Amino acid sequence: MKNLDHELLIPHKRPALLVTGIKSHGSESIIVRGQIEKDHPLAVQESAPAVLAMEFAAQAAGLLLGLLRLNENPQAAPPKIGYLASLRAVRFETPTLPVDRPLTAEVILEGRLGSMALFSAKVMVDNEIAATGRFAIAGEQTQLNRQDAKNAKKFQK
Repeated sequence: MKNLDHELLIPHKRPALLVTGIKSHGSESIIVRGQIEKDHPLAVQESAPAVLAMEFAAQAAGLLLGLLRLNENPQAAPPKIGYLASLRAVRFETPTLPVDRPLTAEVILEGRLGSMALFSAKVMVDNEIAATGRFAIAGEQTQLNRQDAKNAKKFQK
């Protein structure tokens, strides 16, 4: 999957698309680069609300799910829309994020259950943590497998 266009894996378009590239990924994690552009609807002057950090992390999670889907089936159809279904234990270290400055998100897939996937994330600006938290993304229904019963416990935390 060399030089894969990340914009094909999630439905977001600029200026709402916060991810600018994939640094690395594995079967359960992804690290992405991004930035909030000055023409983003929530950007005011040189900053945007810190809550966009979790949107950025959710977009990274969507990319990871898209990559996993393509890895399982290279002929898979483009991914369907997913929804940020819940946020848990989110902590913002700053009230705002800078506009037009590099962001990094490190996202870990903690578990899957049917159409839900649970993630933990850390978003950084200039190597300083801006936000951390856990979230769930709801997407298209997938087949349940033996691992789902074990993963269900993670969703109850």
